[in-house]
Amino acid sequence: MIKLKNMCALAAFVALLLSSVQAAGTRGNGMTKEWDYLLFTQHWPATVCLQWKAEGKGHSCALPKESMWTVHGLWPTKTNTKGPSFCNSSLPFDEEALTPIVSQLEELWINIDVPTSPYSFWRHEWEKHGTCAAQLACMNKEVLYFKQGLTLQQNYDLYGALAKAGFTEGKLYSTNQIRKAVKDQFGKMPEVHCYKDENSGRSYLFEVRLCFDKQIEIIDCPKAMSTNCPSTPVVYPNLQEVGKRFEVKGKWLLDLLRIVRWIQWITY
Repeated sequence: MIKLKNMCALAAFVALLLSSVQAAGTRGNGMTKEWDYLLFTQHWPATVCLQWKAEGKGHSCALPKESMWTVHGLWPTKTNTKGPSFCNSSLPFDEEALTPIVSQLEELWINIDVPTSPYSFWRHEWEKHGTCAAQLACMNKEVLYFKQGLTLQQNYDLYGALAKAGFTEGKLYSTNQIRKAVKDQFGKMPEVHCYKDENSGRSYLFEVRLCFDKQIEIIDCPKAMSTNCPSTPVVYPNLQEVGKRFEVKGKWLLDLLRIVRWIQWITY
């Protein structure tokens, strides 16, 4: 963690010097690859599963063995807007580059959406967001980008923060209660987002986003008060109960996907 942060601090200075050059090169076509801060997004696996199941028949879920928030992404963001995204096509996704950390990714940056491949999720995050974060030396390689996300997930334990504030799975909480619990633990204001099931009308706690500057120091999120959650309390769904309903039994399908991927790799 210390090494990554020191690299980012040095890289941030270089990025500042280059920002005017980048701006000059992109204003002509109306696009920009500049960004101001990192939006580190963790999502609650039970809610991800509920949303995925609602989106299509045949969808199942791969859930963590224990209750934990998992990584959705680490997103370079421009203040008061979204993006940038897909910043550098010369940095293609390389599955083999993740070999040293794939076991950690499968635990902490898990692809919940079965039957899609875990690598399809990681590919999307790298191509859309990682190629933009790569402007910093501490994340200028695929493996470094994903390592940074894993480090943040371990250092900013959302499940522990909410549990410390008395949050219990299966109960209802307001957005303000969630924001306060996270700020009390980490010192800065987060963003909170929800998922609404159109069939039941219920809203579920979905994502909590923490913001970091280019030195990877936590800051108040510029859009902390912006949320899609209703003013009424939302459900913090119980992971084990959702798992009993929708999880892939025995993970046989995930094992099959890994075998298929291995066969594709050796025959390529």
